[in-house]
Amino acid sequence: MMRRWYPIALAALLVLFAGCTSDDNVLAPLPSNTSLVQVVHGSPDAPPVDILVDTVRVIANMAYTGASNYLILSSGSRDVRFNPAGSATPMIDSQINFVSDAAYTLFAANTLGSIEPLLLQDLLPAVSDDSAFVRFVHLSPNVGPVDLTLEDGTVLYGNIPFRGSTSFRGFLGSLYPVQVRLAGTSSILLEDELSVGTGFNYTFWFRGVDSGIGAQALGLSLITHD
Repeated sequence: MMRRWYPIALAALLVLFAGCTSDDNVLAPLPSNTSLVQVVHGSPDAPPVDILVDTVRVIANMAYTGASNYLILSSGSRDVRFNPAGSATPMIDSQINFVSDAAYTLFAANTLGSIEPLLLQDLLPAVSDDSAFVRFVHLSPNVGPVDLTLEDGTVLYGNIPFRGSTSFRGFLGSLYPVQVRLAGTSSILLEDELSVGTGFNYTFWFRGVDSGIGAQALGLSLITHD
């Protein structure tokens, strides 16, 4: 059962950090000519995957919604493959250029018949002991643009299309009851809670398919960038 929170308290939290963003990357310095890459399985009907970089398996048997820690990879153009676990036949085979000293999140996106990579650069803001930063990504393939709102309709992130992403926005640490709505409407697709702990950067991503059941149902998943 969803816990209730008083709107005035939520409004105060939002006013304090509204529009607060930063491009100061807070990751530790990397070895020269390397990049950080976090991999996420975001294809709702695809099987568990192995991820290979230049034919070397770096992740094995990642299930849908799974997310890796950051991997340190040599920068430059790399051959990245998502194979069904245990198979040598790729579902995704893509040349991806990773810039030196940059951090990325790489999603396997879309349904299996149209599966594709989605690469986002992670410009991670500096956090404090009483704040956090959150990015929102829309990865539900058969849902149009959405708003992520509070229960009272206050828009946290607006009009985000499939494969769309936002910049990181500052929040105080708290539990936020939220709704995913069709953009610009009061039509609620999903009700959930965002648990935001202080001192971290997060990506919350909208997943599943409309009318999906079980693991393919609409939902929100969390990635912690650390």
